Amino acid sequence: MLAPAAQASGYGGSGNLIDKFPVTYSGSTFGNVYLDQAGPVSISAAGHCILIYGRIGWAGNTGGAFDIGHCG
Repeated sequence: MLAPAAQASGYGGSGNLIDKFPVTYSGSTFGNVYLDQAGPVSISAAGHCILIYGRIGWAGNTGGAFDIGHCG
């Protein structure tokens, strides 16, 4: 069982934070991607538009594509 983490500023999830990943480009950090135990990934970034895209899958299966967009 994962212990709830402190709620971060600008983070709109349930507060059960699993991990946080900074979003960087050319050495500048624009915001964070938050992985929440009880809800979807949310993005916190002020004054920037971020699009994260990828594919979820496992060996032999490409899974489903996803994209996450946010304008701060």
